[in-house]
Amino acid sequence: VTLTRTAAPPASVNPAISGSTTPAPILTSVSGISLSVKGEGATCVNLPGGHECQCPDGSYYNNVECVVTGEIPEEPYCGIPEFIKKPHTRYDVNLGDEVIIECEGDAGDEVHWTRGLDGEVMKETLKDQKSALVFSSIKKKDIDVYTCVVTNKCTQLTMIAQVDIHAKLAPCIEKGLQRYGMVWDAKDFDSAYQYCNSFGLKFAVPRSKSESRVFIQDAWRSFHLNPNGRKFRDTPWIWIAANDRLEENQFTDVDGRPLVAPKWWPGNPDNWKEMDTRGQDEITFHLFSGYWDDSYGFISRPFACECDFEA
Repeated sequence: VTLTRTAAPPASVNPAISGSTTPAPILTSVSGISLSVKGEGATCVNLPGGHECQCPDGSYYNNVECVVTGEIPEEPYCGIPEFIKKPHTRYDVNLGDEVIIECEGDAGDEVHWTRGLDGEVMKETLKDQKSALVFSSIKKKDIDVYTCVVTNKCTQLTMIAQVDIHAKLAPCIEKGLQRYGMVWDAKDFDSAYQYCNSFGLKFAVPRSKSESRVFIQDAWRSFHLNPNGRKFRDTPWIWIAANDRLEENQFTDVDGRPLVAPKWWPGNPDNWKEMDTRGQDEITFHLFSGYWDDSYGFISRPFACECDFEA
């Protein structure tokens, strides 16, 4: 799977709050990283907002993996499918909105949609050349990841477009939360901090085993109540507001206050430098076990804000 990071954060990611006596958060930009990885047969390079992939001769990239073309018959409409109208990768919606997402292939192609992480085929969407997802009033049950599959009817080769329908919901709105509001949206470490700050909330970090237990309880409650949660079923690691950017192995929160990890994932922190020579300076939290792990801040993950229920 290609590790795709979001666009680089603004140059200044540690703004001091006007009029506050609290020190400015200790955050520095991680922009400018170009990460080469190998997907299914593809050599890919991550770029701001996405990635580019190249395939060996005799194959093409269908937006997920390299596919061997084989011998293509010299007949009309036989070939590699193409998008005439490709859907956006993400649609931010309010519950109740009318949502129509169109996907169109070329002449000789048929189009259908799948839903969810398991790729459930939506048989009713199978159409010649173009197909649309239509929600007259989008509901919680409709919030999910979808894939448009364009198939050339002659060669059976495919082109794929993945779509995230994301419900615009503020953090900490789920009933029964004790302290922490999960944000089921993939962001890099700095963007996670900025997002919580935009709601007047703190980027969350549990500081003890007891706080970790509450964190896990709130995370799983949110996972089941928040419609965006299902998209992260296979993502157990989330960002917390801990890092060692100033001094290796001296972990602090984003305000510079010292932290001691309740427990580390075996073999960590290891400051692995395979993907970035600066090493791993940001901390992720494992939602099943409460373990901490040092990671690369440019990777996009879900995260948590600390709720302010007294506001």
